[in-house]
Amino acid sequence: MKRRILFSVFFLITSLSLSSCWKMDYFPCVSPRGEGVEESRYTGTFDGINLRIQANVFVNIGQDYSITILAAENILEVIETKSSGKTLIIDSSRCLRTRNNDVRIFITMPEISLLRVAGSGNIVVDNFIYGESIAAEVSGSGKIYFSGEFDHINSSVSGSGVVDMAGSSRVQNSQISGSGRIDALQMESQIVDVRISGSGEACVFAVEKLDARISGSGKVYYRGNPSVNLNISGSGNVYHLQ
Repeated sequence: MKRRILFSVFFLITSLSLSSCWKMDYFPCVSPRGEGVEESRYTGTFDGINLRIQANVFVNIGQDYSITILAAENILEVIETKSSGKTLIIDSSRCLRTRNNDVRIFITMPEISLLRVAGSGNIVVDNFIYGESIAAEVSGSGKIYFSGEFDHINSSVSGSGVVDMAGSSRVQNSQISGSGRIDALQMESQIVDVRISGSGEACVFAVEKLDARISGSGKVYYRGNPSVNLNISGSGNVYHLQ
């Protein structure tokens, strides 16, 4: 009985050690080898993109759905593209040691309601978008750029990333947690609500109303002549750009 207990304890410790090794680069990160090659993928229909790897993603608005990846062959082998609900998820089965330009992804889709970057990747939408609403979310140091005409925009940055937008909207809600930046000076919105926690910066264009809440040393720069409601806790400030 005692030997059985000792064996069980040994098995448990060994299993935990192997599990730890698995998480701590048991398989080393993959670096690109060789020339870049193109590969087309099909994942069904989607209206959102969730980028979880370091890559440059270029989005084109068109009637059909297509995904083309340009990367070294050994990188293509570990890049995963799949749909979850109405969102295209771009991820990898292994840790990647790449720069953004090592992986380029070209996507065509009829409409967009969500752009999300987790990490240091970039998403650029080439076309002017017409839509009811759109959400642009960055977690990390990534960047998102888009332009269009919307009823409602939700943008958020957690970390040091950037959301850059242009066009027009009725309502724009922007939130920053950390040192990130939302650049919407070229996005003319009737109503703007900005919330900053940390040292981030938001640049907005408000026509009718601006609500700005800052906790920390963040800054809000705004164009237009809206009614302004401020709530500042800390050393943050709001600046009117003439």
